[in-house]
Amino acid sequence: VVFHGCITHRVRRVAAGCRSVIVAEFWLGLPCSGDEVRPVDTEEAARQVLELDSSCMEARLILGEVLESIGDLEGAVEVFRGAIRIDPTNADTYRKLALALEAQGKLADATLCLRKSLHINPAQPAVLKSLGNALLAQGRAGTAEDYFRKCLRLRHNASMAEQAGSEIFASVHSSLGYLLCRRGNPKEGMRHFQTALEIEPLLPDLHFNMGLALQEMGDGASAEESFQMAVMLKEESSEESTEEDF
Repeated sequence: VVFHGCITHRVRRVAAGCRSVIVAEFWLGLPCSGDEVRPVDTEEAARQVLELDSSCMEARLILGEVLESIGDLEGAVEVFRGAIRIDPTNADTYRKLALALEAQGKLADATLCLRKSLHINPAQPAVLKSLGNALLAQGRAGTAEDYFRKCLRLRHNASMAEQAGSEIFASVHSSLGYLLCRRGNPKEGMRHFQTALEIEPLLPDLHFNMGLALQEMGDGASAEESFQMAVMLKEESSEESTEEDF
């Protein structure tokens, strides 16, 4: 068994009894600092599980995530591809592989994986958002707009919206707003920015995208205000993350 969480843990093989069991001992004391988090513990446990059962999908996906988190993107891609060979019907595995490929700068390959994920499960707001962003980065604005709009249509599904979280939809409204302003439709673009502000007003990227859009529309003063707000929110977010580590 592999336990994977956001808190520090220690991992050891049981000294006696059934030697095919991996035990994760979770720390239940005071919160640990970021320096004390040891992804290597999770990596070792996942590899031990895979030695016992190479077909264990959960351990394989956890291993891929850990490798990606420590910057071993090639290792993560290899692990995710191996998981797909075992189970080619898991939409989330294609999503994880796409994220690792995107981090490598392989946008075309990432796009293909995101499309495969959506082919298996079309109702994935996060994947629709990622695909829209990947297409936009490749200069395919028209197709990116289509996927952003598909994502936003899922917001009307109450259970889907709750599961995905408000930040995803605010981010997509922001991306779509910027895209529309760039394509000569500032009126609708600003409506999307306004909706994003109503959903998640403290999203740094939202204010940054608004700044870019306003700048291209010739409103330098308002653009500067948006950029300053984006910087302030980003700094506050970084400070909060640092405080949570202690």
